[in-house]
Amino acid sequence: MTGQASTPLQRAARILEIIAAAPDGLSLSEVAERVGLPMPSALRLLRNLVDVGFVATEGRRARYRLGTRMQRMFQMSLGTERLRGICAPELQALADR
Repeated sequence: MTGQASTPLQRAARILEIIAAAPDGLSLSEVAERVGLPMPSALRLLRNLVDVGFVATEGRRARYRLGTRMQRMFQMSLGTERLRGICAPELQALADR
């Protein structure tokens, strides 16, 4: 992002990026710290992302992960043929072991 103030959409996109890069999910404080937002602002954005299915929470400590809606959008964007092309070499390597 630029040095200018970011919009809510830019902040939400940044949250999605950092959550996508965290396989074990992130806590609210981790999200807030990595995005550089106060925790109440990060929580408000996370709640909105959860409401639309882009982010999901799990566990008692509310670890945030990509939601099923975001995962479905990603899968649709790849398409079945492209996904096969991406996975085929890796699957063949596993089969050859």
